[in-house]
Amino acid sequence: MKIKELVNVLENIAPKNLAMPDDVIGLLLGDEENEIQKILVCMDITSETIDYAIKKNVNFIVSHHPFIFYPIKNLNFKNYESRNIANLIKNNISVYSMHTNLDCANGGINDCLAKIIDLSNIEYLTPLEGVPALGRIGCIDSMQPIQFIELIREKVNPNLRHNNFFKKDIQKVCVCGGAGMSLFDNVIMTKTDAFVTSDVKHHQFIMAKEHEILLIDAGHFETEIFGVKTLCKKISKVFKDTVFYE
Repeated sequence: MKIKELVNVLENIAPKNLAMPDDVIGLLLGDEENEIQKILVCMDITSETIDYAIKKNVNFIVSHHPFIFYPIKNLNFKNYESRNIANLIKNNISVYSMHTNLDCANGGINDCLAKIIDLSNIEYLTPLEGVPALGRIGCIDSMQPIQFIELIREKVNPNLRHNNFFKKDIQKVCVCGGAGMSLFDNVIMTKTDAFVTSDVKHHQFIMAKEHEILLIDAGHFETEIFGVKTLCKKISKVFKDTVFYE
């Protein structure tokens, strides 16, 4: 299978037009006419990821987070990003990244997070002209805040952080995998009982309490990994020689 054939599959899973403006997605390194030998699916491309890919004879990596976020001004090998790029090129490894388009896509990061904590009646938190968007909102059977916190510990991350708003039971829940506090105004408008996301700052925990919302930081990696694992399963159905690096 050529890279361009798999790219068509990937863009059906998470269309590029779902990505946020200026996001770095798509084929970031490589030639779409190259043949794929083995695929590695991962969250982040690090030196360890690349070493693993080389060991497994991988020549095509599909990552959630792009390995190029900003314009590259030089390839000074004192910089780990430059060393990683050189190592990828040296070993003829192509890279395709699916970032916020995978967050937004049906069956993507946020749907998988909502599913893992058993939300029902799931809707888009921030619909954009009728297409899927960042965040999801749904319902659970009514439970006390401490019970909901324990549910997230069990299902997502035992090492979570949360504020101390415990005055009402939890029924309506918003989720956003990864850093989702940019959506907090939307969360407030839904009159939700709890919001599960990551990368929360101290003052944001306080702000959520003032709005009577239980705010849980369940970890960036931990809130997104279910969606990346699901992506790996989808790719495996069309290309059997696929490995996963967590």
